[in-house]
Amino acid sequence: MTRIKIEFKNKTFQKLEDLLEHGLTKRQLNAATKSVLNSTATQVKIDLVERIRKEIWLSKADASAPIRIVKDPNGVEVVVDKTKRPSLKRFPHKQTGTGVAYKVNKKKGWQMARHAFIVNELGKHVYRRTTKKRLPIYRVDRGASPWAVYKKQKLGEWIKTRKTKVVKQEIANKIDELIKKYKLRT
Repeated sequence: MTRIKIEFKNKTFQKLEDLLEHGLTKRQLNAATKSVLNSTATQVKIDLVERIRKEIWLSKADASAPIRIVKDPNGVEVVVDKTKRPSLKRFPHKQTGTGVAYKVNKKKGWQMARHAFIVNELGKHVYRRTTKKRLPIYRVDRGASPWAVYKKQKLGEWIKTRKTKVVKQEIANKIDELIKKYKLRT
């Protein structure tokens, strides 16, 4: 599990605090601060999901499932949980004469799971036999998890630089919004 802390630096927060001199109340400042933190965390999560989806063929729901936003009194954190490999059901796959062809990585072609088959009655998962007999069968999980992409692509460093840009942008937007909303004199 990786935690990405969203917090203010003193200089950044100073821009919002300067509005107190122009007629903004403490309560309005606190609400604006929470709003900036929450919108920054949401934007960081969206950016992270987009980067993961650039690498592997996953739906937005499957890519964002292990990524969550945790709120605490000191700020907001974006948490990326470790996950198991998802089933091949989550990726493009098709039955062929020799097995099941599947595509996990967007930069690679189709890969093959030889002697595998798709069972519609069991949720369209991909299975393979363990012996020459008909049963038992086991599910084939070869897909890349969002956690693996996060670690392999070293998205931790990228997200830290992206976070600072998003915080500055969100604060600038919030300052403009507060000036218009409360008709503050600047």
